[in-house]
Amino acid sequence: MALPVWIPFFFASVAISLSPGPGAFAAMGAGLNHGFGRGKWISAGLLLGVLPQFIDAGAALLPRYLTIGATFGMVECVVMGGYVALASRLLGGLRSPRQIRWLNRSFGSLFVMAGATLALFKRGLPG
Repeated sequence: MALPVWIPFFFASVAISLSPGPGAFAAMGAGLNHGFGRGKWISAGLLLGVLPQFIDAGAALLPRYLTIGATFGMVECVVMGGYVALASRLLGGLRSPRQIRWLNRSFGSLFVMAGATLALFKRGLPG
């Protein structure tokens, strides 16, 4: 894979991994329920949708897939591993009903603020 193609692929992988989308939630959920090992493999599978747009059909097959695999492996181990480790660590701190109630109230307040912001937001109409 040529460097001008690899650099956007690397940054796309990092951006997708860092964004709080389905991959992050799946990794955290698997980390909470099954531990670190399963969480990282589930999150790696979710990022394969990005792969086809960076494949160079004219290049040799083996080096191309080794480069893509190494890039995904590096990004996944660092970013998603951090998500899984954070989720499994937070699980230890959320054992008492008092802690869970505090967490529910905090996130509930954030959702109320987001709803109020959306309700008060004025969008300019085209035309």
